[in-house]
Amino acid sequence: MLLINIQSLIMSRFEQTSLTLKIKAARDFFDPKNFGFEKHGGGWKKALPEVGAIIFTSLGWEHVHLLTSLKDANSGNALELASQQQETVFGMEDPRDVMPPNLLSTMAKTGGSAFVAYTEKEGFTDAGWVGFGFVFGGNSVASESIFLGVRKEYRSQNSIGFYLRLLQSYTALENGYTRIEWTQCPLRGEIAKLGIGKLGGTVSRLTIDKYLGTNYTLYGPGSTDRITVEWDLLSPRTHQKITDISQGVYRGLTLEDVRGVPVVTGSNVHPFDECRDSTVLYEIPANADELDGESRITWRAELRKVFGLLMDTERVEVSGDAGNDPALVQKITTSGAYQIVDFATGFEGGVRRNFYVLNRKVMPS
Repeated sequence: MLLINIQSLIMSRFEQTSLTLKIKAARDFFDPKNFGFEKHGGGWKKALPEVGAIIFTSLGWEHVHLLTSLKDANSGNALELASQQQETVFGMEDPRDVMPPNLLSTMAKTGGSAFVAYTEKEGFTDAGWVGFGFVFGGNSVASESIFLGVRKEYRSQNSIGFYLRLLQSYTALENGYTRIEWTQCPLRGEIAKLGIGKLGGTVSRLTIDKYLGTNYTLYGPGSTDRITVEWDLLSPRTHQKITDISQGVYRGLTLEDVRGVPVVTGSNVHPFDECRDSTVLYEIPANADELDGESRITWRAELRKVFGLLMDTERVEVSGDAGNDPALVQKITTSGAYQIVDFATGFEGGVRRNFYVLNRKVMPS
């Protein structure tokens, strides 16, 4: 018995040492200096084509002392401006949906970060802000990204979202986390292309009506189902994708790459669940913003039908006798055989088409 305990202790210490070395290697890889950043006070600066120098820094309680200009010619502090950015990007009409300054001020203490990006020329003002990314510290492994947003005129250029994710990853690793997770609307192709296609995140879980009762004009009417992206910061696949992007040789999956792979829909999903296809595709809209309200509702209903069967799913069940007792609210989880591992996009006949790539999970023997 003593020998077994000693062997277990040695193995535990070996595994801990191995993990520590992996985290250090990943932290060295994600060092912002490797991607053209230079230190700027407590933050980082990077020159971007056609934009100029962009400053990236994480906010804390101390930034309540920094006064700046807010929208509508008002004045306030930096944390208030960070809150207003959410309203602008996500179209939040109810102030209860916005992460307030006092919560932003505590994110760093949880092991997370509240990064903002702004032009060096204008500073962190209503005219100069470019984007933001907020992450809470989580469990011992994963931190939780809450919001990532880029100002409309800076989207799809200069990789602002990509650089925010890089800085979040470096901070997470410094705090001992090996993974960042976030939820996102599964119909939005441009977000899927970044988080899954470019960064290498994977998705195993669909959450039914994650934000029931909220009113984000960005997402329009219908359900608020969300997928959870898991971004493994230690994965060689992640590092290779980041390297390819930074060296300008990244090539995402094209329509030609996935031609011939079975496409699952709401009408044929049951046979796919029962068969043993190792890889399937699921198509989402070319541009969710261009859908009318009825079309969005239809797309979301079909996506729930497909992903709800193929992937792990969590939903809430409120029993009839729950009344106003939150202790009687239950979260129900079901298992699925597939996970999203990549994203393919391209033009066909002049029309953009977007596909999630799902692989059947390898079950333990």
